[in-house]
Amino acid sequence: MFNVFYLLGLAVAFVGARGLFLSKANSLLLQTISYFCALLVYNIFFHPLRNYPGPLPSRATRLVWDYYAFKGDLLRHVTQLHEIHGEVVRIAPNELSFRTAQAVSFKGISFFKSAAANIICL
Repeated sequence: MFNVFYLLGLAVAFVGARGLFLSKANSLLLQTISYFCALLVYNIFFHPLRNYPGPLPSRATRLVWDYYAFKGDLLRHVTQLHEIHGEVVRIAPNELSFRTAQAVSFKGISFFKSAAANIICL
């Protein structure tokens, strides 16, 4: 997955720099920006968890989760998200939160043993 984004960044940098003289620093900056833009687009529109509800910033990046975890209000924030979005909420690009254990079985989701340890049930 990440190799595709790196190649996309190289392609954008090449097309953007065509006919222009860009220093290595500017080319690296352009590649970095294009990589993160492609990652945001992937997390919102093409990620396997894209169909689960959740706020757009939480679906796009993990920064919202990190902010509330650092602040110490993650549990309160996730509880509010469950009140708004229902039993299953996407709280980060790669993470779902389930209000009850029955929500896991009703959705027909199967997990590996290591992934089951990351489930937050409120």
